[in-house]
Amino acid sequence: MLPLRENDIRALHAALEHEYRSFAIHARILSTFGPAPSLERIRDVEAGHIHVLECLLRRYDVPLPRNRGHLHMPRFADVSHACAAAIEAEREHLVLYRRLIESAREADVLAELRNLERASRDGHLPALHAWARQLGHHEHARAGANHAPAADIRRARVASASEHRRLPRR
Repeated sequence: MLPLRENDIRALHAALEHEYRSFAIHARILSTFGPAPSLERIRDVEAGHIHVLECLLRRYDVPLPRNRGHLHMPRFADVSHACAAAIEAEREHLVLYRRLIESAREADVLAELRNLERASRDGHLPALHAWARQLGHHEHARAGANHAPAADIRRARVASASEHRRLPRR
């Protein structure tokens, strides 16, 4: 098997780091605020994404990045803030996956990145909107996080910015 190009390695590492972080955030929300079936399903799907990405990296004999998903965790004032922050994070994932897809070249890497994008767009985001509706926070379901929860996510993102690598543009 040919070695992966540097762009493909960076794309897989970035995707895996974001999946680690998503899993940790969802686990934190669940441990803080209790059961939420929609969020539990998303957390479990994130674990599956992590497994697939790790297997893909191992197939190419590429070292795995350290799982730093638990570092710089935001704290949420209430379940409403947590829900809105989860929606905002999922929207950010869509932007990330689009950028990673544009930089990757290897067919199996592209296929997995497209799978992650599809899961965020067609699965996770609608499930999070449904969770917001269940909570009675229709503004989150429609517009996402445009207030305090976004600030929580921004603080966490700034704190962990050094962990994320920029991918070169084509």
